[in-house]
Amino acid sequence: MLASKIGGNPADVGYYVQVTPTARRAIMRLSWIGVAVMTVLMLWLDNYGALAQKSGGILKMPDFASPASMSIHEEVTRAAVTVLMPVFNNLVLFDQHKERNTIETIVPDLAESWAWSEDGKELTFKLRHGVKWHDGKPFTAADVKCTWDLLQGKTPDKLRLNPRKAWYRNLDEVTPTGDDEVTFYLKRPQPYLSGLLASGVSPVYPCHVSPGADAAAADRHRPVQVRRVQAERICQAHPQPRLLEAGAAISRRARIPDRRQRRDA
Repeated sequence: MLASKIGGNPADVGYYVQVTPTARRAIMRLSWIGVAVMTVLMLWLDNYGALAQKSGGILKMPDFASPASMSIHEEVTRAAVTVLMPVFNNLVLFDQHKERNTIETIVPDLAESWAWSEDGKELTFKLRHGVKWHDGKPFTAADVKCTWDLLQGKTPDKLRLNPRKAWYRNLDEVTPTGDDEVTFYLKRPQPYLSGLLASGVSPVYPCHVSPGADAAAADRHRPVQVRRVQAERICQAHPQPRLLEAGAAISRRARIPDRRQRRDA
C-alpha cells in the first residue's frame, strides 16, 4: 500500500512502500510457483534433448595417458586397457550393464554359445558365422587357436610382453572343429576359465597377421569390430539381448609413439 509522505525537512520529498504481511505471503507464494515451473521446464527440456539424440557419431573423452601400444594382450595398465577393451572382441564378455561380474552375467560376443563337458575339462564354443576382419578375411576357429597358442608361447612369433600367460597354465590345447567350433582342453577342471575369457582383456587376434607386423601392416589389417544385435545364449532359459551381427571386426597392433619423449633438434 502507498504510505504517507516522509516527514522531516520539507525539501526531502518522497514516498515509501509498506508491504503488509498478506502481500509478503503472496509474493513468496508466487516465487515458489515460479521456481517450480522453471524446474519442471528444465527437466522437460533435458528429457527432450535426450530423446532427440541420435546413435552414432564420435565420442571424445580425455585420458591421463596414451597406451604404450594397441595390442591389449601386451598391456596391463589402465591407460591401455580402458581404451582398448571396447576396440577388440572376445569370445564371451561380462554383461557391461550389470553391477557385478558373475558366471551368470557372461554374454556372447564372438561365440554364440558354449558348453562344458561332464568332467569339467572341456569348454566348447560355437562361433558366429559370417564375421569378417577389416581386410575381408573370415573370422574362424583357426584365429582362436592361433591366439591362445600365441598366449601360451607355442608359436614361432612371440609377443613383446605376455603378462597373462600364467592365466592359461592349466590349458592343455585349443582345438578347432571346422571353422565355427573350437574346444579348450584343460589339464584339470577350472570353472573360472570362462570368467578369464569374459574379462574383456582376452580378445581374439587374427591368425593371418603376425604380432610382429609393423604399424603400416597392422593398420591395413585391422580385425574384428562386430556390430551389436540381439543374440540368444542357448544354454540359458531366456534370451540375452546383446551382441553381434556379421560384419567387420577390429583390432590394431600399431604402436603409438610417445610424444613426451625428447627429440633431437
